[in-house]
Amino acid sequence: MEMEADCENDLPFLHQKLYTIAKAQEIQYLAVFDYWVNEKKSEIDAQDSSGKTALHIATEFHLTLEAKCLVRGGADVTIRDFDGRQPIYLACIGRQTEMVHFLLTKVKDVNALYNKNETLLASACQMGQLDIVNLLLENGVDANISDDDGQTPLHWACSDDEEEIVERLLQEDTLNINAVDKKENLTPLNSAVINAHANNVSLLLQKNADLYIKDYMDRTPLMTATRAKNLEIVRMILGHKVGWRDGYLEIADDRSLTPLHVASRQGSCEIASEMIRTGANCDARSRAGNDADYEDFPGYTLLHHACSEDQHEIGSLLLPEIPLPGFEVDAKAQDR
Repeated sequence: MEMEADCENDLPFLHQKLYTIAKAQEIQYLAVFDYWVNEKKSEIDAQDSSGKTALHIATEFHLTLEAKCLVRGGADVTIRDFDGRQPIYLACIGRQTEMVHFLLTKVKDVNALYNKNETLLASACQMGQLDIVNLLLENGVDANISDDDGQTPLHWACSDDEEEIVERLLQEDTLNINAVDKKENLTPLNSAVINAHANNVSLLLQKNADLYIKDYMDRTPLMTATRAKNLEIVRMILGHKVGWRDGYLEIADDRSLTPLHVASRQGSCEIASEMIRTGANCDARSRAGNDADYEDFPGYTLLHHACSEDQHEIGSLLLPEIPLPGFEVDAKAQDR
């Protein structure tokens, strides 16, 4: 970490001493610092040009012993810098388990909000710190508080592939397992699928995360996995029938394509085969899409989709599955 840009003489006295200790990286300065804390108690909460107190500085530089010395001397653990951050928040994003453990015994509001109204738990999830997550949960942090973007700690853990943290959060509480963020209408499950984090998908499905909630592109988790050609996640979702209702396999996206339509166009034979085996409708025709910015395919059968993209293997897969006699191989799509 870079030292403050402030001219050293402009810094509060205890800040200067902490910078000296951080540069020297020697514990022998602790007794001297303890002396100065007692001498300068009236200045112990003085703030620098960025609003940081000496306790902020000690936390930033991982000076745990000096931080404890400051708190013993009466330093206020609740003061925020000009970015709205208390020392305990800096300890969380700095991956300082011991410091967090110490400061948790001093703060009163473990659910205080910080940057973009995120909690300490959200910051620990973003940094992938299971030990700190456990500490916070053991001290009563609410796992369901969302930030300004509607993201919960579970969103962060799922998007960052923090499997152990996801598992811990789900053990704590599943009340907000289907929370939707404000930017892209993503649930934790949508996020895990988009980021191809199969283990997180599995954990969420075990807790019956909702398979029907669509993201901002009108895509279910199954559609997202299909478009990404992620066979592993497609199989997970297809195998989780406890979360299905009638017609799940036929839910279309913003272009009025079903997952099987997409698999056919992409030539995803294994995915298409899995869907057919699970009961996807092989006679489904796509309808006119909802988005004028994209090409749509009104009246296209699965064979139309496969053939239009020269997906011969898909065509061979589909032909035996086409219901007869109602289907015509030379069926025409609607005029566009």
